[in-house]
Amino acid sequence: MIPFDKKPEKELLLSMQEGNLHAFDLLYSRYSLKIYRVLMKMVKEDSLAEELLQDVFVKIWNKKERIDPELPFGAFLFRVTERIVYDYYRKLGREDRLKREYIHTFNLLDCNTEETLRYKETLGVLYTAINQLPSQQRQVFTLCKMEGRSYAEVSEILGISVSTINGHIVKSTKTIKHYLLGKD
Repeated sequence: MIPFDKKPEKELLLSMQEGNLHAFDLLYSRYSLKIYRVLMKMVKEDSLAEELLQDVFVKIWNKKERIDPELPFGAFLFRVTERIVYDYYRKLGREDRLKREYIHTFNLLDCNTEETLRYKETLGVLYTAINQLPSQQRQVFTLCKMEGRSYAEVSEILGISVSTINGHIVKSTKTIKHYLLGKD
């Protein structure tokens, strides 16, 4: 009788398909160094090659029922190894793309935050300028420019002529412009 560790590959594969861990360990012992060397050529990093080697054999164990014992196991194992490495690089590419998208989005948010702060600062300065207008000008400017009402509406609300409204808008706009530009 042939010792278990000397059995032909086909018999080991059949035993592994039946759930025999010892057969799996023997196949691992026979092929792990070869696969590790292939992985090192493909990924060029020891710890990554070791991790992927484990992934290869986990996949072999999980898919053991699909292995055809009539075909060369080494060729099958090499194809599984290639796919694991390709999947790893595809995943790495997706992660890199996601990272770039995240950075881009973060930069946009950062820009938007800066723009929002500038907008709020400008709005604060504008309100300060509006509050320094004489009462009638401030009221006309707020109704027309801030609330978007027509001169005719404001004329009706305040009981003053449209030409007076126009005059207040011209004066208040000039005053606000000077304030914003820092001119006295």
